[in-house]
Amino acid sequence: MERNKKKSEKAVYREKTVDRKEKISRKITTVFHSKEINMKNVIYYSVNNKRIFMK
Repeated sequence: MERNKKKSEKAVYREKTVDRKEKISRKITTVFHSKEINMKNVIYYSVNNKRIFMK
């Protein structure tokens, strides 16, 4: 019983974090195909398999 409870808690937590990242990604204007991007100081993470760039 305890194991199932923990699994469901993890699933809920995962949904929350994805939701938060999606909100952040809407605020960030993404710059793709720009030669100005210096990959060393760009941090990106993936939201729904789309790469979001943060300076």
